[in-house]
Amino acid sequence: MKKLLLALFAVTFISCFTFAKQRPSSPNKRPSSPSVSASLSDELCSDCTALFIYLSFYNNIYANFDDYPYATRSKYITLDAKSSEPQWYRVTLDANGFYIPEFNNYGADVRLEAYLWKFFGPVFENRLISSAQNSAFRQGYMNLGAQFSICQFYPFSFIFDIKWQHLYGFYTANGLNLGIGFRSYPIKPLILEYRAEWGNFSNSDNHTDEYTGIRRNATFHSHLEAGFMTSTPVEVYGFWDYTMDGFLERKEHSFGAGAKYHF
Repeated sequence: MKKLLLALFAVTFISCFTFAKQRPSSPNKRPSSPSVSASLSDELCSDCTALFIYLSFYNNIYANFDDYPYATRSKYITLDAKSSEPQWYRVTLDANGFYIPEFNNYGADVRLEAYLWKFFGPVFENRLISSAQNSAFRQGYMNLGAQFSICQFYPFSFIFDIKWQHLYGFYTANGLNLGIGFRSYPIKPLILEYRAEWGNFSNSDNHTDEYTGIRRNATFHSHLEAGFMTSTPVEVYGFWDYTMDGFLERKEHSFGAGAKYHF
């Protein structure tokens, strides 16, 4: 099946390239009209999109997981539909603490993410920030939604999520949060992960904040981490975050460490 998918991908890629390539026009032939070129381009785009969806579907359907990363095998994710004991789900509980040196703030995150079956499941996140200098300052960010796998391989996985975002504390707002994520299990016991997410709110202010470069009622959060399994379901990790917050009108870097429990 893997060989068939690779062959199909190669044939379709070559076909897409062949039809997409523009041939030089002959002096005796009239150039094709813009409408014909646009039609061919749309058809090519449609075919390539259909191929991408097809490959993504079969990749996710064939995926199964170890009990936890590096538990019984070197590859946490395998594409084996005939596995004798396939695990079709995965769950991670996550807690950490961090420090924001620019503003002398500190805080903590809790996170639950899972695939209830193969490639989709819930995501819950909550971040609470406090100030070491101002006891009255406290700001929270809570996200609740779902995540979907685009592709899954042990050295590289790509995830998309969509969540309801609730801001509470110093200011309150509700909005939509869209995110992407990349995970890698390259070699025991290392785990790498990157996440980026954008918060957009219904009470949006169209003015762009001069300092953050984003709308005043919007947020952006980037998270990069490296972790190590401990020969148990527990992972310990360190991370760096970069945040642009239009509500607080500030950019910030934070550094922290945490632990995850995989099952």
